[in-house]
Amino acid sequence: MLRPILMLKFKVQQKGLKTMLVEAKRISKAEVTVVSSLDVAETFGKQHAHVLRDIKELECSEEFRLSNFGESSYINSQNKKQPMYYMTRDGFTILVIGYTWRESNAVQGSLH
Repeated sequence: MLRPILMLKFKVQQKGLKTMLVEAKRISKAEVTVVSSLDVAETFGKQHAHVLRDIKELECSEEFRLSNFGESSYINSQNKKQPMYYMTRDGFTILVIGYTWRESNAVQGSLH
């Protein structure tokens, strides 16, 4: 059972201050602080399917992937089991850097 341990607040560019729930979960036999792919999708205004795709397409070692992303599932509003991931701080950082990097490049491109 997941237990909330803190609320993480951070600024998402052009979207104001966002709050994301951070939880404790077991990944690779260790209890670590994690966030879900559902929370990432909601916070960054992305479709959950796109976040799942982005996680699968991350260019990282298999060791990093296994240590920082844990496959899980949730029950959607139609009562169907759907895939999701829990990710550590390091996994979250690598994933989100791609989002914020693309946003900042888009903003820079529009300034030229």
